[in-house]
Amino acid sequence: METEILTQSPAGEKNIYYDQSGNRSFNLVDFGFNDKKINEEAIYDFLLYGAVLPPNTVRQDIYAMFPGEQITVDEGQITRDNQLYKQFSQRQPLDKDLNYFVNQLDELLTGYFSAQRKIHKKIGLFLSGGVDSGILASYLQPADVSVSWAGWGPTTTDYLAAKTIAEKFNLKNHLVVFPDYEKDERLFVNLVGSRQEPFKLTALPYFRMAQQLQEFAGEKVFCLTGDNADTAAGSFGEVVRAYKLSRVNKTLKYFPWRWFYDWQRKLFLLATDNPLALSAWFHSNGIFPGPWLTLPPKYFLAKRALVESQLDKKIHNFNDYVLMGMLSTGVVRQMSGIRSVIYRKLGAEFGLPYCDQRIVEMFLQVSPSIRKLDNFGKIILKKLAVKRAVPQAIIVKGKKGISYGYKDYLKQKRHLPLWDEMERHQRLNEFINIKMIRQKHQDNFFAFDVLRSLHYYLLTLN
Repeated sequence: METEILTQSPAGEKNIYYDQSGNRSFNLVDFGFNDKKINEEAIYDFLLYGAVLPPNTVRQDIYAMFPGEQITVDEGQITRDNQLYKQFSQRQPLDKDLNYFVNQLDELLTGYFSAQRKIHKKIGLFLSGGVDSGILASYLQPADVSVSWAGWGPTTTDYLAAKTIAEKFNLKNHLVVFPDYEKDERLFVNLVGSRQEPFKLTALPYFRMAQQLQEFAGEKVFCLTGDNADTAAGSFGEVVRAYKLSRVNKTLKYFPWRWFYDWQRKLFLLATDNPLALSAWFHSNGIFPGPWLTLPPKYFLAKRALVESQLDKKIHNFNDYVLMGMLSTGVVRQMSGIRSVIYRKLGAEFGLPYCDQRIVEMFLQVSPSIRKLDNFGKIILKKLAVKRAVPQAIIVKGKKGISYGYKDYLKQKRHLPLWDEMERHQRLNEFINIKMIRQKHQDNFFAFDVLRSLHYYLLTLN
């Protein structure tokens, strides 16, 4: 039997699933499904990070490849390795100034777009209205298609910013998608019925935008997004904060914070130096920690060990934290579930330019002195935006992100009947005490979104 090698891309844009026999697929449902084989750890992943972290899937006996991972199948034996991320972890800072990296990134993005045009007939951009997608828009051609999500209606500041970007770069085919609560909830229920990985309902804009692009183009469109720009560039807030807190907590962790942090959630941030646990605090939107949730023993120790096995080293320096975000906890993972559904339903594929191997390597070679110029901010991206003539108003503005106008949703009290349903959902309550967390977080839309999404997903398994 010939040796087969499976290789995942640096960003893992499209999930690759496999079993112990070496069978693999882009679709989890191709392996069938048996509710008795549900992987409970995957459910806790979703509660804490908004995504199922590799190698977990919701199936006990089916696995997902890490970004950059390579799997060798030889006579039914599987060997896993990640030479790419091991190489990433060895990158050292270059003694170069800020302009060097700005020009390098410009050159690399120019090459990226040139290469994609040779492969894909139609290119579309998810234009969010922020600096990351604004930079990407500057590389588009007038005939390319862009689409924006106006989660807060026609006056959404991100949408208005996206219009400004489209006009600046003469993007004639700029589309917009608005939320429709009832229609979107029905669509979500239909999509989770496909039994791929769970995803949050607030990730649904990705599906709606991809759908709009393809309907407009009349064919498959290669969808580009600015996802993970912050993570790759080392400016993603959760990664930076986890790095700083881990360093401080190496000594503070011996103080008995655990005696009293249950009554003050923020004290947990001084209770551990495990970056996976700190990331869960930031990603869980109030779900973790809390008396309504009990995690499996050594959950975070196991998560850390998995990431360190991919890097073949301890998570120690700042680059290691960046790579942790790319491998496990960052935005790319949070969107992996919806991308799998989009690929299955629409056949659309995604490109994440900021996760291109050469661009990641470049960011990993940025010196600490340059990172500190903007306090671990977007200094290189902002300077490139100026060079690429992105409007100044876009460079300095804040961004809501691709989200719903949740204030209207809460004002209409649409969430209350769903809380009632979730309290009665026995399977969901095996993982988290809904009645207890409702008392604290009934109007916390982002915690509600995770619980609602998991509620719908678990119902499909009955």
